Amino acid sequence: MRSVVCGVALLVVLLAGVRAFVPVGGGGNTHVTITGNAVMKKVNEVCKAVAESEGREFKPTGSSVEELLRACLGSATGQLSAAKFHEALNQIYMQNGLVDRDFMTSDPHHFNSESFSGGHTLITQGTSTIKANIRKGSFQAARETLGRVLHTLQDFYSHSNWVELGNKATYPVLIRPDLTISNIADVNTPTCSDCASGTCTNPLLPSILNEKKLTSGYMGLVSANKPSGKCSHGGSADLSSTQNPRGGISKDERRAHNAGFHDIAVALATEASLELLEDIRGAAGNKEYLRYAS
Repeated sequence: MRSVVCGVALLVVLLAGVRAFVPVGGGGNTHVTITGNAVMKKVNEVCKAVAESEGREFKPTGSSVEELLRACLGSATGQLSAAKFHEALNQIYMQNGLVDRDFMTSDPHHFNSESFSGGHTLITQGTSTIKANIRKGSFQAARETLGRVLHTLQDFYSHSNWVELGNKATYPVLIRPDLTISNIADVNTPTCSDCASGTCTNPLLPSILNEKKLTSGYMGLVSANKPSGKCSHGGSADLSSTQNPRGGISKDERRAHNAGFHDIAVALATEASLELLEDIRGAAGNKEYLRYAS
């Protein structure tokens, strides 16, 4: 029983989240809330599976960590405390949020400026590192890498034109190291029309939409320069959004002109986060996981 308790407890510590960090963007949906929704749903799934495997019903009496663990582990919660859980969980969110500070000008970390290959590499190599750290028992390192990887993965849906292309499902290629992101607009291909107001619903050129070309907004934090005809990220911090074509395609914040696209981006970012967490859970395997966790 001790192995089961330790294994599940460490899985919850690895994947669960709290909802307290400086928001990324405005409105109700941030990296914190998106990640929190995904990780808590996955934790519930794992706990339900564990309880049922032991012939117990999984019926949490509330939504707190303590109540979830009680339903998951029964009376055998050991010396686990809310304080220890929250300390570990904050490691995920601290690193998630620090991506915007420590890698502010790194296009691949945010899928800005059509840096699709670099963003893909960060996700797949980061996921490999998470799995390796779990095998070694380096759980804090795994949690911190998870926070960073989830940030980049979620940014794909708010910074690229995946949603504007009409996609209603996630892009599984992002977490697959054996696959390559395809049909990317090359550097010489114009992607956006001019949007003087900065609030156009979909400024992508018809050719981009028709050919399903993948692009993302260029982000100019220190310079307004960008390749001719390219979309900008948009917003007051993006100097490139003042250059023709003006405006931007970021869906970080829910505004009147992009509400529909923003909502889809949030839903897909959440689902993609769940897919990544399931990939990590599947790679660990119950027996191996309990061996290193006990």
